[in-house]
Amino acid sequence: MALKQTPEITHQLYPRVEDPKDADAVAWVFKNKSEFVPYYFKFQPIGEGEIRAKILYTGLCHSDSMTGREHWGPCHFPVCAGHEVIGEITLVGSAVKDFKVGDIVGIGPFRSACFGCEQCKEGNDNICCKLPGSERFLYGKYFGGYASHIQQPASHTFHIPQGMDLANVPPVLCAGCTVYPPMKRHITKKDATVGIIGIGGLGHLAVQYGKAMGCHVTGFTTSVDKVDYIKKLGAEEVIVVDKEQKELAKHGGKFDYLLNTLPVTDTNIIEAYLGTLKNGGTLIQVGIPDVKDNFSMSFFTLVARQLTVVGSIVSSVQDTKETLEFTNKHGIKVAVEEFSFADFPKALDRLENGRPQFRCVVNVKDYTNQFLKQQ
Repeated sequence: MALKQTPEITHQLYPRVEDPKDADAVAWVFKNKSEFVPYYFKFQPIGEGEIRAKILYTGLCHSDSMTGREHWGPCHFPVCAGHEVIGEITLVGSAVKDFKVGDIVGIGPFRSACFGCEQCKEGNDNICCKLPGSERFLYGKYFGGYASHIQQPASHTFHIPQGMDLANVPPVLCAGCTVYPPMKRHITKKDATVGIIGIGGLGHLAVQYGKAMGCHVTGFTTSVDKVDYIKKLGAEEVIVVDKEQKELAKHGGKFDYLLNTLPVTDTNIIEAYLGTLKNGGTLIQVGIPDVKDNFSMSFFTLVARQLTVVGSIVSSVQDTKETLEFTNKHGIKVAVEEFSFADFPKALDRLENGRPQFRCVVNVKDYTNQFLKQQ
């Protein structure tokens, strides 16, 4: 049945409508950091460089929860999160040339960039230094993918390679685009030894990417029951990490590269992992904890062993295209659990309080086709 309208809230750019029949779309929004509710709304008139799409599948990411629950700072509610979106275009602006109605597209965490600053000119539009974050990121000021429809600039909309399983693609636009680009950028040694720390939503993809890149991949996990699965993903070895990190000590100086998907903040744990790097090795950090937490390591470890520590955020426009193509070419699959749109709160609870294997994806198209046929 249709979702019950939510009173008492509205949004300047996406005004609430009283009668769902008059709505352009319906979303699940964070009314505040505690309440997650349905919200029917209207879009602004489409811009000349924008597209509007009917969402088919949308993925859930811990970033959504960290934002909506205000772990990454204050929000302007209501917040419609979601940045792993697969949709079918229903409307295009007058200046859009690369997309047409009916195209199947993907939308990731970024909404726009200035395309004129130093970073943008070098192809690093994901770290654009001119456009404010409220304009660059998909949601916050704007509505994201926890909705039946989405409207945004065509510049950050992507064609989906033919043949990809659409229900499997949403996490590639975030998780995949978080781990593949820095691996491609930093792993330059042939037959590199690579350790993947944390085999969850990010890590299980990183193992597959590393294998496809020709690396010797090892997975680090605290879960004994994941060992066989991690090997099936392509890891040549799995190291089960104990609370005292004694197992890590057995693998000192073993790896050329470490990719850390975890929001680890304990200095002792960080040092234990760094001990597994070869002298001159590189730590690639992609996991992000609470905004109040800091990264800490010994200066002696960094300097005396001549280590490199790099961070990486979700990918640029070009890297997103390459990630989609590489994922499709090598048949890399995301482990997903699928939920209905009406059960969105259950999907969010699974993300926040359960242990999904490994990403949650919501089937939006079935709900939209039944209750919003006019869109």
